[in-house]
This record gives sequence, structure tokens and C-alpha cells, in this order.
Amino acid sequence: SGWNASAVLTHYDIARDETRSATSAPPAALSGGAGTLTDGAGTGWDTLDIQATWDPTPDSILAAHRFALGYHRNHYVMQNRSDNTLDWMSGAPTTPVATFLGQTALQAAFAQDVWRFAPGWALTLGLRYESWQATGGTRTTGSAAPVLYPDSTAYGVSPKGALTWTVRDWTYKLAYGRGLRFPTVSELFQGSVVG
Repeated sequence: SGWNASAVLTHYDIARDETRSATSAPPAALSGGAGTLTDGAGTGWDTLDIQATWDPTPDSILAAHRFALGYHRNHYVMQNRSDNTLDWMSGAPTTPVATFLGQTALQAAFAQDVWRFAPGWALTLGLRYESWQATGGTRTTGSAAPVLYPDSTAYGVSPKGALTWTVRDWTYKLAYGRGLRFPTVSELFQGSVVG
């Protein structure tokens, strides 16, 4: 009983990510030659999840309840550059082919209560609030001017409720919920640019 909590923090950074492709097919490509070099260095993400539960003591006026609270944050960065190279095996980049840049971030908080109001019965009510943001979106093809995407924000609320009844090793549940999904950084800013 009482408060219990957990926290999870992640940091993932792609320090080096080179993909080299030959323009010609083997066997000619096996000795080098022109190609492309795609560099994804700088791409990565950070996440933070904090959760806490509170189980009142059995003699408490709130003993039939179990409360949960939480906070989540994630931040994704995409940096993807593709260039031509004179030697696909080890050459340096020469002229640009395509560039995809952008970031997304999400913050969310939730609260939930499980109320065991009668033997075998439980009512769960919860609410989650989310704030999403996309920034710095850029796509470039070749030496053309970059396509800049305006920064974007969105908010949402996800309620949930469930009524459960357990009798003779069977559990019956009636539930309602709404979940939101916001686009990822690659879904927004990676792809091709056409006229």
C-alpha cells in the first residue's frame, strides 16, 4: 500500500550511419565507380516515462480505490542526407541528391482510478491529455530550393472507462476508450519531392 513509482529514461543517438550504393551493377561496381552516399548521423530520440500508483491502506476511507498517474515525453530527430559520390565504396560526397530533416515531440499526462465498489465489481475511469509538435521539417531534392514545412501543433484528450464483473472464475467487461496517434517524424518529412 501507499505510493509506488517508476521512471524510465532513454536516449538513442545514431552517431554514424552511412549507406553506400553503386550506380552500376556488378561486376563493374566491384571495382568502385559512381554511386550515392546516404548519411543518417544525428538521427535519434529521447523518451521519458514516469508512473506512480497509490494504494490506500485497508483501513482508509478510500481503500476501495487504486489511483495511477503518469507523464510521458518523447522527442524524435531525423537527419537524412543523400549525396552523389565519385567512388561509392569510399568516396566523399559531391552533389546533393536529397535531404530530409525534421523533429517531432509529444508530451502526455494521464490519471486513472480503479474503484472496487462491490464484491466482484470494478469501475475504471481514466483520462489522458496529449500535446504534439512538429518542427524544422525540410525536404530537398538535388540542388533545388528546399521545401520548408510550417511548424505544427495538435492537442487531444483520450478518455477511457471500463466496468468489470468477476463471478465463478469468469470476468465480464464492458469498456470504452479513445486513443490518439500522431504522425512520426519520418511519416511527415521523408519521401520524394515532385513538381
